[in-house]
Amino acid sequence: MDTISASKSGTQAKGDILAPSPVKVARVALVGVSGFADVHLKTIRRGVERGLLEFVAVTIINQEEEPEKCREIRELGAKIYGTFDEMIQGISGKVELCFIPTGIHLHAPMVISALEAGANVFVEKPAAATVQDVLEIKRVSERRGRFVAVGFQNLYDESIHWMKECILAGGIGELRSVKSMGLWPRTDRYYKRNSWAGQLRVGDDWMLDSPFNNAFAHQLNMICFLAGKTFEKPAELDSIEAELYRAREIDSPDTACMRIQSTGGVPLLFFSSHVSRELRDPVIVATGSQGEMVWEMDGVRHFDSNGVEIERRENRSWVSLRDRILAAVLKRISDPREFICGPEIALAHTISVNGAHESSTVHRIPEKYCSDYTREGEHWMAVDQIEEQISEAFDQDLLLSETGAVPWARRGKKFLLKGYKNFPAALNLRLFV
Repeated sequence: MDTISASKSGTQAKGDILAPSPVKVARVALVGVSGFADVHLKTIRRGVERGLLEFVAVTIINQEEEPEKCREIRELGAKIYGTFDEMIQGISGKVELCFIPTGIHLHAPMVISALEAGANVFVEKPAAATVQDVLEIKRVSERRGRFVAVGFQNLYDESIHWMKECILAGGIGELRSVKSMGLWPRTDRYYKRNSWAGQLRVGDDWMLDSPFNNAFAHQLNMICFLAGKTFEKPAELDSIEAELYRAREIDSPDTACMRIQSTGGVPLLFFSSHVSRELRDPVIVATGSQGEMVWEMDGVRHFDSNGVEIERRENRSWVSLRDRILAAVLKRISDPREFICGPEIALAHTISVNGAHESSTVHRIPEKYCSDYTREGEHWMAVDQIEEQISEAFDQDLLLSETGAVPWARRGKKFLLKGYKNFPAALNLRLFV
């Protein structure tokens, strides 16, 4: 796989080996070790083994449940704290980078606290639950002179860089649309894995958990990024029409579609669901006047106007991609030209998420269209024919309500996004019915 020029993306050595960083040894801290935080712990371990990182501190609120990890962390030399506040006080001015893979509702306060303590931050996606929180993260980051990198992992892969550069260079002619679709069935266990899964709020804090703010957040962020007029920026968003649905007994949607209009006139369409019987991995299609580019889980393909494949680039392996992210954030500590997915890029995703909830209530899909079933000892729920319904809408560039083939579909209102800075815009916002 070829690499992008360093002037645009700062891409380092290709392959699965973590490239050396100008920062000889970066001092790092981590929040949590369970769930997805374990991915960060493994990345830190590899960085320590390669002499790139000094593991200084970690917050573990459930130490009795993670005895082996606690033992390993002490062997790596890190101090274990029982709360995040205690850790922040202990590391203030002492670390270059803090990893924050926590619940969405905790992103903004934790990121801001880490910035105020003098650390750069790598926070898992999304940047935060609301547009005002992302804007505040951006403001504090600029005031403190520290960066925030957001864990939209695909944006650190050379293949997506190549895809965007090709679009910007006119490789598919004038960009006409960018769209994504993905179906990932989820079991009861998925929604019981923590206290916030499927929730719109946690206490007084917005969570807005959903397929488009969690599992498929990457793809929603990517279509916004790919439609941007420059490499470093996402598309500027003008309006959104969304349709949000739930088949499960949860507050948040488990199925959604949306049409986002960019200020440049390019429509961005997005479809996702966790209540299908079939698994269909996400796909992104960027269509132009002279061809198209298709992103899939294994790579990116470039087609001419006759549908003939011109070129293909493979995506990185999982471990290689996580190491590439670490290499990027370490280089960014000393080189502000290194490309990361910062708040400026991640903001477009959060605007889309917030705008979707402004556009549509979370409509309940009637039980007569839903089925419960057991597979491999797990309980699943599926909406009948949803695979065909979403595929048809995706192929025709229509929302579900526009196809005329989905009896439970309800059209959302058109909501303006230009200049949008506060969620919810309406005090009487109704989030579900």
